[in-house]
Amino acid sequence: MGNLESLCENADADGDLWRELVAAWWAKHQDGPVCVSDLLALCRAGELMGQVLGDGSERSQATRLGAALRGARDRVFGDYQVRVVHDPHVKRNQYRLGPAGGRR
Repeated sequence: MGNLESLCENADADGDLWRELVAAWWAKHQDGPVCVSDLLALCRAGELMGQVLGDGSERSQATRLGAALRGARDRVFGDYQVRVVHDPHVKRNQYRLGPAGGRR
C-alpha cells in the first residue's frame, strides 16, 4: 500500500509539471508547431529544467525532453492534447497542442 501512495504522489507531481509546461507552451506558441529546442527554452524560462530534465548537458536534456514528448503523444494535460506534427519538409520531430478530445 505504501508503494501505491508513492506511485500516486509521483504521478500527480509529474502531471503537475506537464500541466505547467503545457500552459507555458500554449501561452507562447498556441497551436503552432514547435520543436524540442523551443520547449527546452520554455523549460529554462519557467525554471522547470531541474525538475523535468535533470542537470545533464543541453544535448542530454533535449534527448530526455524528446523522449518525454514521444511518451506524451496524444495525452491530455488540462485543456490540451499533445500531438505529433507530420511534415515531410521538416527533418526533425515537431509537436503541437490541440484541444483535448478534438481533432484538428
